[in-house]
Amino acid sequence: MDRLRRVIDDANDQLKNGQRFRKVPGVVEVFFDHLAGAGQSDVLRVCFGDLTIPINAASRTAGEAFYGQNGMLRANRNTAVSAVTYRPRHYGTVSILNPWAAYPAPLQWVDGTVHKVEGDRLVKVR
Repeated sequence: MDRLRRVIDDANDQLKNGQRFRKVPGVVEVFFDHLAGAGQSDVLRVCFGDLTIPINAASRTAGEAFYGQNGMLRANRNTAVSAVTYRPRHYGTVSILNPWAAYPAPLQWVDGTVHKVEGDRLVKVR
C-alpha cells in the first residue's frame, strides 16, 4: 500500500500546481497495474488510515473501530486531491470523495462504489 500512498502524494503535488492557475477539482485515477491485487478495503485504509480498535485494558472490552491518523486524505494533507478512483481488474471500481478537498469533486465525476466521510463516519454514497 506504500505505492498507493506515493501515487496520491505525487498526484497532490501535481494537482496543487495546476490549481494555482485554475481552481478546479482534481481526481486521481489508479488502475490495476499500479496496485495488483488490492481491494476496496485497502484503498479505504490508505485514504482514511488504518482501522484501529481501542481496547480497554481494565475491562478487556473493545471500543468502536475508527480510522487511524495515517490516512492520505486529511484536513491538513493532500487537499488538492478531490477524489481517488481505483479501477482494479478483479474487483469493482471504488471512488473515495475527499471531504477536506480544496475543490470538491461533483459526484458525477466519479464512478463505481462511492464512499465519503460525514463527521467521523464512513458513508457509502452509492
